[in-house]
Amino acid sequence: MKLEDRIHSFGLLGQYISDYSDSLADCVRLAGVKNHWFTEQNSQFALRHIAANFFDEDKILSFIQKFPNVEQRPKRVGLVADDLVPLDSFQEIFYILMSGHSLQLKSSESGLPLIKELLTQLTQIDNRWSSYFSINERWISTDAVILHSPKINKTHYEAYFKGKPILSLNKKHSIAIIHGNESQEDLVALGHSVFDFFGFSDRNISLIWLPKNTSPQFLAESWKEFADLMQFETYKNNMDYHRTLYLLKGLPIVDCDFANLVEDINIISPPSCVHIVYYENIQEVNNWIYQNKALINQVVNSNFEGQETGFHNNLLPQIDEFRGNVNIIDFLSQQ
Repeated sequence: MKLEDRIHSFGLLGQYISDYSDSLADCVRLAGVKNHWFTEQNSQFALRHIAANFFDEDKILSFIQKFPNVEQRPKRVGLVADDLVPLDSFQEIFYILMSGHSLQLKSSESGLPLIKELLTQLTQIDNRWSSYFSINERWISTDAVILHSPKINKTHYEAYFKGKPILSLNKKHSIAIIHGNESQEDLVALGHSVFDFFGFSDRNISLIWLPKNTSPQFLAESWKEFADLMQFETYKNNMDYHRTLYLLKGLPIVDCDFANLVEDINIISPPSCVHIVYYENIQEVNNWIYQNKALINQVVNSNFEGQETGFHNNLLPQIDEFRGNVNIIDFLSQQ
């Protein structure tokens, strides 16, 4: 299939999402049944984003032109996915298929309905796509393997696909820096970066740096609109469980009824929890970031510059933002 045909197919797929047919709506509901964390609101949010940023023909063409040798050596690529966020692995699926490779997908059933619906719709747009992917079938042979989730045992696949290149997309974490001059709009946007998708995305904020002697109570006050998360029983149970653990450890917790805001420098925080650490000067933060850069996906900052991101722009990736800054297209072209 020619590049222009692939681009046009994904453009039509974006239109299919925008039209939001009864079939797609049913699939969104099914996804919520399979995985209670996949609420209709979150699934619709993910669909709108992927349609606007990955299925726009002009954006695709501008992006793919950066890789002039992308079609020289098409491969059979195995992708092992375990989506914790709706359509999370579709970013990798897009890169594989748009580069002219064929996809052999292994996915957990809980994350499969939306992905399967979009891939099936591709075959409705152009039947040639049916020879470009398989879903949860036995892998006859593969040229390279991509492991989408850090929960997946890389050692197992290295033994099974001995000698084949394997890329593991280890989960990184995102942090935020508060300077003290943020507007209420900034803080609400930061709240979305913490709570949307229940905190499961590697782009959700797990750690916030605050100026020393700043009370974190203002965060709880600024985030009151997210209190309705407590209506979601699974979220509430998760928050209560981790609050008990934090109290047993003697860690200070901010007075907040719908989240655990905890003083802890650990960059990894569970869903419903965000860690807080204090700094005396910004150089202290910069040093910590440098020392922990292998663990950091992105830095969110109201005074953003360079590799940092503004509060309003961080939650979902753009077409040229590879997960963990690992360029999958280059990885596949070099094998």
